Amino acid sequence: MGDNVDKVYYISGCQLKPANKQFNSLKNEYEMAMSNETVIEECLDDDLSKVQTQYDFVEISKIVELEANQTIDVLGVAKSTGELEKFQARSGRELQKKEIQLVDRSNSSVTLTLWGAQAENFDGSGNPVIALKGARISEFGGGKTLSTISGTLLKINPEITECYQLKGWFESDGMNANANDISARDVLGVAKSTGELEKFQARSGRELQKKEIQLVDRSNSSVTLTLWGAQAENFDGSGNPVIALKGARISEFGGGKTLSTISGTLLKINPEITECYQLKGWFESDGMNANANDISARGGLGVVDQQLGSSLDKGDYYQVKGTILLLRRENCLYKACPKDGCNKKVVDNDNGTYTCEKCGKSYENFRFRLLCNVSMALFTNKLFEFQILG
Repeated sequence: MGDNVDKVYYISGCQLKPANKQFNSLKNEYEMAMSNETVIEECLDDDLSKVQTQYDFVEISKIVELEANQTIDVLGVAKSTGELEKFQARSGRELQKKEIQLVDRSNSSVTLTLWGAQAENFDGSGNPVIALKGARISEFGGGKTLSTISGTLLKINPEITECYQLKGWFESDGMNANANDISARDVLGVAKSTGELEKFQARSGRELQKKEIQLVDRSNSSVTLTLWGAQAENFDGSGNPVIALKGARISEFGGGKTLSTISGTLLKINPEITECYQLKGWFESDGMNANANDISARGGLGVVDQQLGSSLDKGDYYQVKGTILLLRRENCLYKACPKDGCNKKVVDNDNGTYTCEKCGKSYENFRFRLLCNVSMALFTNKLFEFQILG
């Protein structure tokens, strides 16, 4: 879809019906359902300057009040941009992501995760303004993060009034302001295990170092904490110290949650506070040998996380288990072109022949094709619709 953004189209042959809010995250009152007879043509009129993407921007400070898994429109400045991370999903699919700290005039910041080509192509130099339409909200421990999904529209420095106003604020005040990070949280845990110091070179040539720690607490849960830079180099995990973190950043992938330090994170070892003594006592008596629930462990990666269906070259295949709630049988069969590889609906000529407009030929026969709309419920309490073709 990347080459089709900001283009205008004539669409005919659709069914207009009230929007099903259960499966449609947009605020439109109506939706169009396409069929085999739908025709889409690009509008090539000379003056399309008045046709623009419509946004309903939400201030970053207001995201904390919204529910997880909602999709929203956001406008923010890329205050900082992480390195491109490449890794392999359990399915063997190669994935890549990049984390960005977005800020706006509400003096709040949020972590945005870009995926796939958007992550690879994004250049954060110069602190560009990012406009997002349909970014997804995630939540952990009260902290909120944003991520792009297959349907998210991302624009860099869009030519809209709000963009110019935001850029002006950032250059005059926001660049040096201490924004409230809604993706960061305070954490207290015991360093149950500590990994080795890892040194590597970023694509930019910058030398980096990190260290991963398994934190546990009295909830009998554990989480992976990543320390960076001097904090990673200087940390000594011997003796299972208690770590107090103020402003640790939350990340999510494949259902697993992790923590990491950022430039503004305050880290203290064995702080002299009551909670520290209580936690240390619990660990030495019970927690050291307990089997904690690792919330950083990734489950099976979802369709969104793996960016399935985002390729224009080929489709993706996966298995899903759920309960069928509704199978629409109306008009589930249609007369299709008999030519192999062509599934276009044919026109009955009322003389014993059938014309395929796609092939430009008439045939004496046709073949029935199955096209059913199905609603399914998953064990995650989510619903989705799909089509069965046959």
